[in-house]
Amino acid sequence: MLDKMFQGSLDQQKTATEFVLQHPGAVQPFDYPYVVKTLWAEGNRSQAAFWFYVFQSRSLAWAKADKAGNGPAALRASLNEVLGQTINRWVGSDPAAWRDIAARAISYEKKIPVYPGKPDGTSEAEWLKLVAESRAEYEAGFSKFSATLADEKAYSAQRAAHGLSVGPLQDPGRPLPDSWR
Repeated sequence: MLDKMFQGSLDQQKTATEFVLQHPGAVQPFDYPYVVKTLWAEGNRSQAAFWFYVFQSRSLAWAKADKAGNGPAALRASLNEVLGQTINRWVGSDPAAWRDIAARAISYEKKIPVYPGKPDGTSEAEWLKLVAESRAEYEAGFSKFSATLADEKAYSAQRAAHGLSVGPLQDPGRPLPDSWR
């Protein structure tokens, strides 16, 4: 039903997005990109970026469990390419905001109940271990990447040299709710 709503009218997409925002643990992580798309289309770019990073963190375990690499791993890679290009190009204009949005998403994702589904052939214990390891891996990867943003002057000069915007976030939309921490 949720998938049909995300494919439906703008009002249906907004309703589905609100459901996911209110019940993020009740849906599988591959529903989050629809939320990202809807929030972005509404002009709520900061919120879209936040949910993109929640998606990246939450979907990593699914991708790692995909041994063949042609299911969740391929879908995650494709979504990261399509959505990540738009989100990261935009949020990358302001390294401090980027770090804040991603850090909040990483923290918030850990508080969301784990979706009750899991990959076929994976025991509950194996799955929970993979989820914990994937969260830690994603957070460590972002921390390592975030260190490259530490020299904001050099980072901004590099962006400007490539014709990318530098400075405060343009058109961020509604701020992130305080509860998203």
